[in-house]
Amino acid sequence: MTNNEAPTAATQGDTKADGTFRVQGISKSFLLKDSKTGEPVKRQVLKEITFDIPRDKFVVLFGPNASGKTTLLKIIAGLEAPDSGIIEKPRPDMRIDLIFQNYRDSLFPWKDVLQNIAFPLELSGVSKKERNDAARSLLAEIGSDVLSENDYKKYPYELSGGQQQLIAFSRALIVRPDLLLLDESFAALDHDTRYLMQDVLIKAWEELKFRVLFISHSVWEAVYMADVVVLLSKRPANVLDVVEVPLERPRKREVEYSKDFFELRSEILRVFESELYGRGPIIS
Repeated sequence: MTNNEAPTAATQGDTKADGTFRVQGISKSFLLKDSKTGEPVKRQVLKEITFDIPRDKFVVLFGPNASGKTTLLKIIAGLEAPDSGIIEKPRPDMRIDLIFQNYRDSLFPWKDVLQNIAFPLELSGVSKKERNDAARSLLAEIGSDVLSENDYKKYPYELSGGQQQLIAFSRALIVRPDLLLLDESFAALDHDTRYLMQDVLIKAWEELKFRVLFISHSVWEAVYMADVVVLLSKRPANVLDVVEVPLERPRKREVEYSKDFFELRSEILRVFESELYGRGPIIS
């Protein structure tokens, strides 16, 4: 989780930023060792990436492995500097939080559920009662299907992967970020838990009204969760297409069996597999 601005009681809940959040012309290269010569070689990872992250749209980033998606998230979060391009924010003091794939490593094994979630408020000097009340309230709002009150005093190692994921997710949300970045956060979960956590995230996004950019390697997950899917090319990555997903919200699982869902999934696969293999999707 990045900490662009220390959360305070006064700034919590400030998610009223309007206007455009734009990733504009972002390019990035790294010096890598050549596998044959061992000499350092400049390799471009991102090439003039441009797209918007609106407040009212759930945006999913979908692309090949090693196409620079995580690097792009780090640039948006301010953890990496681009070679060129800018991140245009509606407000310069926007709070941006990033949840990595290895969410377990971000949890403190010596702190219980509430203490882990409330940690950003502890850093800001919020009283123990106030921060614990905030953690309880947030869990009741978005996480009651995953964690019960009986679990609040448990430690991360006593909990399932989905429950640990919810703790990491809730810790980012307790400071009410303006933009939440998620790097394949559900990839390590089993099938049933992944379903559950997808719906938890969508519910939180609908209720708390933050911007979201979610990386996924599953085209099914991308279509189910997104209002907009940004498709990236092979490295050096650029934007192949921006696909609108006009499926009704609130979204229900039954939509996965609809003709519209299948057609959108096929459209994305057609672009994706044409980029990778020069052909359309295997499933037509």
